Amino acid sequence: MSPTSGRVGAARVEELDAMRPVAQALVISTHALIFFGATAPSTVVQGLLILTRVSRESFFFISAFALTYTYGTRPFALATFWRRRWSSILVPYLVWSVIYFVYTAAVAIPGFPYYRWSVGSLVGAAALKHFAVLVLTGYYHLYFLVVLIQFFIVFPVLWWWLDRARRWHGFTAISSFLLQCAIDLALRARWLPHFYTGKLETRVLVSYPLYLLTGMIVAFHYVEIKAWLIGHRVAIVTVTVLAAVAALASTHVHSPTWLARYIAPNGDAFAAVALPYDVGAIAVLLLFGVASSSSFTPRWWRKTSRALALDSFGVYLSQMIWIPLLIRVVARYHLAAREPWPLLLISALVTTYVLGVVFSEIVRRTPLAPYVIGRARERFFVRG
Repeated sequence: MSPTSGRVGAARVEELDAMRPVAQALVISTHALIFFGATAPSTVVQGLLILTRVSRESFFFISAFALTYTYGTRPFALATFWRRRWSSILVPYLVWSVIYFVYTAAVAIPGFPYYRWSVGSLVGAAALKHFAVLVLTGYYHLYFLVVLIQFFIVFPVLWWWLDRARRWHGFTAISSFLLQCAIDLALRARWLPHFYTGKLETRVLVSYPLYLLTGMIVAFHYVEIKAWLIGHRVAIVTVTVLAAVAALASTHVHSPTWLARYIAPNGDAFAAVALPYDVGAIAVLLLFGVASSSSFTPRWWRKTSRALALDSFGVYLSQMIWIPLLIRVVARYHLAAREPWPLLLISALVTTYVLGVVFSEIVRRTPLAPYVIGRARERFFVRG
């Protein structure tokens, strides 16, 4: 059962280069809405959060797709697999857990942008316990990596089974969709144990079966699925738009019945009414990747997509450094009261993304690159 022969190095999927920056922009959009949307109407914020939170699902889909496609359809060496995965994900995760542990101990003092550190928050039994919880559960957005690490643990078994059960791939994809619906219903109806609901539900692998399994299945049949997506692109976009409208409309459903309580997301990230939109949005995102990597796409666009894809992990990891700083700027100059909320949100999104790209570009060219962003050091600005 265990893969033992040499690793298969599949060709890079250029479509993912265009998908990753968009997914990261959606992640930042979600956080911008949470931290800078205080003056916006609550129904507008809830609706926009439904549309942007597909970033999480697309993140897991892209990760499962890329990993499966990379290792191909023949056995691979487990030792190599573990070494590469841990060096690219686990090490940066631990480094950033330390960074955010220290960063969150900083207390703002008068006169932006100065901070001081609370020594009591960094040493002692309470600090050690806090850091242990931080590592086990993931600081704020880092729970993405907590789930991804769990996925790495079970990936060889899932890969082995899907490679041998090709005739069941369609059944598996449909079953994963139904299972995702069942999990979402159970969470919303509070049928699961109390300890599972809340923070834990976002940090366990079993909460995302649809996106991880379908990501792997799409990688196994990418040529055929890519052709199907292109052939049905108009229908896919249309259905996705309708699904988005339905999900947004459901936020206005108010009724004491259990059905209405279930279908209305009200900020619930796992509300099943958003599932059709999430699936459609991922398909549209993949179509965008296909269009961006076609031979008709300008070379500068393809190079830009590749560069932003290489920076996307650094953007994701560092975003909660920049957002708290921007919050201080907004508070210091009373921008929330002086500027329209859409301008504030867009400015926060663009500024956070640009700072993340600059940070990633700088770190990529230092010896810290493997530890901070999980990539080999790049010595030249010109990429091959």
